[in-house]
Amino acid sequence: MKGQLFKVSFLLALALILSMSFSYAANLDIHIKPFKFDLGLQDKVVYNDNVGYATNANSKSSWGNQIAAYLNVELPFGEIHNFTSNSRTDWLMYFVHNEYNQVNSNIANNLDLVFNNWSLNVHDNVDIGSEPTTRELNTITGSLLVKYVNSLGFAAQGDLGKLKLSTGFDWLTYHCNKTYELMERDAYSVFVDGAFAFTPIIDGFVHGTYARTQRPSINMNNSNQGTLSGGVRGELTPYLVGELGAGYGYTGFDKKEQATDTSDYSGVVTQCSLTNRVFKHTTQKAYFEIAPEQGYNVGNFYRTILARYNLTHQLNRKVFLGGLFEYLNSRESNGGEAWHYREVSNIWKAGANVSWAILKDLNFVAGYTYTQKASSRHGKSYRQQAVTMGARYQF
Repeated sequence: MKGQLFKVSFLLALALILSMSFSYAANLDIHIKPFKFDLGLQDKVVYNDNVGYATNANSKSSWGNQIAAYLNVELPFGEIHNFTSNSRTDWLMYFVHNEYNQVNSNIANNLDLVFNNWSLNVHDNVDIGSEPTTRELNTITGSLLVKYVNSLGFAAQGDLGKLKLSTGFDWLTYHCNKTYELMERDAYSVFVDGAFAFTPIIDGFVHGTYARTQRPSINMNNSNQGTLSGGVRGELTPYLVGELGAGYGYTGFDKKEQATDTSDYSGVVTQCSLTNRVFKHTTQKAYFEIAPEQGYNVGNFYRTILARYNLTHQLNRKVFLGGLFEYLNSRESNGGEAWHYREVSNIWKAGANVSWAILKDLNFVAGYTYTQKASSRHGKSYRQQAVTMGARYQF
């Protein structure tokens, strides 16, 4: 009953905000402009030497075909208002081991309204798809996870000169087939941000979030999650932009009698990034983060340490190169004290990609990714290599 009342209250509040915005807009000289759209197709040949994330001795390799179709629509109205709708469907079909085939569709809609010194964004994101079970689920082998995910929300921002304030709300529903009903959940989250200009190139910021997750299964815990952090960001030099933030994070469970996890987490959360333009056409970015992350597949949480490095280079007007290195340390919580762990894992990932504009609307794309996971749990370590090569055409 409380969940239904909450949903109704949220929709009424959203309708009130929109009606007030459109009432304000009705007094302005607003006219709809010609809309823009992009329609595209992408086709790639794929090779994966470990399609099921198995241990090295049990790995299965296969060639496959990955097809994607996308449609982007933009509808400007007034002088600065805008509506966009972006949809995409991906099909991945392996020639061997087709039990790992998958299809996923996404539709993202955004309505952006701008009035004087404040703005409102209303968004809705829908994901529908079916995919094979991964080793992280590790429950029923050979079954497909069929999912429907919808996220609806809004974000508002006010510009008060040197001070910028923003707040937002999101409501997420996750439904799936009966085999994986343990993963079903409803969640809502709110955030409040503040940014203050210390100098023309340096900002200070404060960021607060709260999320509540409700899970219908008696075997999965409901949870509360929150963070409060602050930091600085800005231009260190004309070629170097950075951000440094730190704060406190909390994840707590309701502790149902039959649920899997009874431990909570509280501790430091931090993130920092550096973006450096090395040369005119070469940019590198480094990112580091420590944070708790909910393990929706298994009903507990992970304390994660993530380090990522990206490199992009424009070889000439038509050819773009990219590289990636990533390291993730993940500690899974236990049913006992918060600092006992079920699994400790280290994942290394490295990759490279190239995009070549052969014609105005035709691009050649290729990529390679190497992933290696070392786990403290038997049978969960694996190594994987994936190669893709194909073309993308925009009508």
